[in-house]
Amino acid sequence: MKIISIDVETTSLDPESGQILEIGAVAWELGKGQIGDPFQCLLKHKQLVGQPYALWLNRDLLKYMVDNPDELVYPYKASIYFRDWRLDLGIKKLFNAAGKNFASFDAGFLKKLDCFYEFNPWRNRILDPSILYVQKGDEALPNTVDCLLRSKCEPPFIEHRAVEDALTVCRLLEEKWAKT
Repeated sequence: MKIISIDVETTSLDPESGQILEIGAVAWELGKGQIGDPFQCLLKHKQLVGQPYALWLNRDLLKYMVDNPDELVYPYKASIYFRDWRLDLGIKKLFNAAGKNFASFDAGFLKKLDCFYEFNPWRNRILDPSILYVQKGDEALPNTVDCLLRSKCEPPFIEHRAVEDALTVCRLLEEKWAKT
């Protein structure tokens, strides 16, 4: 099964009051590995609006964006670039989306982004690796660090960069897929 793991870095924890700073995605075929190069796009906004915690969390990314303004694109262009990247990899409409908290977080931001969902609709069922790493006694789904600790994947370090975090989701899914 082909999936696209998507992660966004944002200025807020609320899609109604925040903006996407970065979109990262990795196309992956379970049982085979990564398909092509990852997608990464930094978004340009006339003015940033956000919450202190999210801005602090993304301080290194914001510094990078200030230092490299030529790498930023407007949201509408990011939607087109993502569509073109996906189609170039042979992944058609209604793709299988994956991501840690994608359904409850990233999807809300992406649906508010200029034409993103219209150009790149995903299936209703989302792959989130946390359900695969639940252990007896857990009172909530494990976060990414706990999933990594419970897996045989790389050491538990979360980058807070979209492509790296999307790749981590693919590795977590693949580790469980390989056991089936």
